[in-house]
Amino acid sequence: MKQLTEKIDIIKETGVFNVDLSWLNNNYQRALASYVRKRDAYWLRAIEPLHRYGALVCFLWQVYQDTIDFAVDMYDKLINKAEKTAKKAFDEELKRRRKSILSSLEMFQTVAGVILDKRVDDENVRSVVFSKVEPDALAEQISQLNDWVRLFQRTNSSKYGNVAMKQYFCCFDTQSESSVKTTRQYWDVVGIGVSG
Repeated sequence: MKQLTEKIDIIKETGVFNVDLSWLNNNYQRALASYVRKRDAYWLRAIEPLHRYGALVCFLWQVYQDTIDFAVDMYDKLINKAEKTAKKAFDEELKRRRKSILSSLEMFQTVAGVILDKRVDDENVRSVVFSKVEPDALAEQISQLNDWVRLFQRTNSSKYGNVAMKQYFCCFDTQSESSVKTTRQYWDVVGIGVSG
């Protein structure tokens, strides 16, 4: 990812974006870019300067667009990978805590049954609940459920995915400030928010 953002920066530094190519047919732009891509420096020096510069501008525009497309595609793959990683971690944790969750649900069913039972007076609800469920067991279940809710919220906020993503976006920590700014502007353009 760092190499892609550096390539985008280098292309921007050439000033190629100051050249208006809207008058030039897109197919012709691609043809000129392809011509430059297939030739070596010797061949390019042999071309008349105005044609050479025009072809190079088309080439840089095409490389820029290809780089953007490649970065978006890579980002999409990284998002999918992070999502799969998070889902796998979540599923493994769910399997590990299955017995505890089932126990909590059974206890909830018992407590809810007592609360909804119209034969039980409001004043006697606590005593009836504690006759069916031990207070310490209920406190333990609440503690386990709190852990479970925190895990669920962490997983939902892609904690596992964010760790996976940061290894690919380490360039935010090592690039120059201008490059970081450029990279963030790029992600804004393609509609992806990246914090950091």
